[in-house]
Amino acid sequence: MILKGIFKIFIYLICTLFIIGGIYMVKTYPSYEYSFLNGKQIISGLGLIVVGLIYPITDILIFFKEKQKS
Repeated sequence: MILKGIFKIFIYLICTLFIIGGIYMVKTYPSYEYSFLNGKQIISGLGLIVVGLIYPITDILIFFKEKQKS
């Protein structure tokens, strides 16, 4: 039980860092000579935000399903 809690804290920390990194990538991008690079950085930032949100959303959905069963 304790190991599961420590694992969740560690994973939530990583997910938070992914979300913060994605926001940083979307918000602050340099002005490249080629404009397609700007679009790639924004898309990569949004992808990083989505990856960071997958585990927390899944964990919350599992929690509510288990709560409804009991």
